[in-house]
Amino acid sequence: MSPLKRQILIVTVIAAAVMELIDTSIVNVALNYMSGNLGATLEDISWVITMNTYTRYFQQKGISLLDAKIRALKLIDVIVVKQSALLSYEDAFFLVGIFFVITLPLLLFVVGQAKRKGGNVIISDH
Repeated sequence: MSPLKRQILIVTVIAAAVMELIDTSIVNVALNYMSGNLGATLEDISWVITMNTYTRYFQQKGISLLDAKIRALKLIDVIVVKQSALLSYEDAFFLVGIFFVITLPLLLFVVGQAKRKGGNVIISDH
């Protein structure tokens, strides 16, 4: 590669990186103003930034803007499904824990009553 082509390539790459940095800064500043005017929450803003980031990632891979947005939406959908599955598991685990916390004193009460009456308490291993 000739020195002129190399310099043109370096300038182009640096210019693209600077443009990306400026664009990200503009988006971050503009979203704060838009959130105040539109009543958006920080969570809404973070989703917009995430969508923008994923779209740019796919565009850097050489995918068109429309396809990049579609892939970014699919990726966000996968993330949301995984998070909802985790939260569902957490809720189910919490409910099972509450069930055991409630039933343990009842079990101890029944065993204590049986021992006071002189009866044998047999708890199966299976």
